[in-house]
Amino acid sequence: MRFFQVVDFQGWRHISYDFPLEMPPSAGRWTVFFPMSETEAMGVLAEKAVEEGACFEAWCSRLEENEREVGSLRLFGCLDDWNFQKKATDFLIRNRLVNRTASGFFQNIPFTMANVSPDLPSSVGLRFGDIRDLRTGAWIQPGRRYKHRVAFVNRFGGNEEE
Repeated sequence: MRFFQVVDFQGWRHISYDFPLEMPPSAGRWTVFFPMSETEAMGVLAEKAVEEGACFEAWCSRLEENEREVGSLRLFGCLDDWNFQKKATDFLIRNRLVNRTASGFFQNIPFTMANVSPDLPSSVGLRFGDIRDLRTGAWIQPGRRYKHRVAFVNRFGGNEEE
């Protein structure tokens, strides 16, 4: 059994199996927001996300060093890793972390890149609705649009293999 590490740093609780973690060029995050009164519960969910393999690192706002009313939970993984995208979005749905609109649809939250080069916008356009049905939450097999975004990130995101 592996044990993850928890590091509190600059208002964040970082949870990962390996520190320090150097993120790959295609690394990014799903971010959800919550009231700061729920910080402890979100910290537990961040640890659970790492344990279940829904991300390779999770960050959670810390109440002690944050005067804001809203905190955030970030699940880090790779844009081009479909297994990560499926596990992370399953985790978000299962734990009711993606809000629903008034009409009952899931919010179309963005996947944001972590390592942003000058040639690459931080949000490459991948959204929750590109890989999940916004009405039911069912997995959508990534299509041509998703593959073009991955190719764009690999080309301009600093991937040295090309």
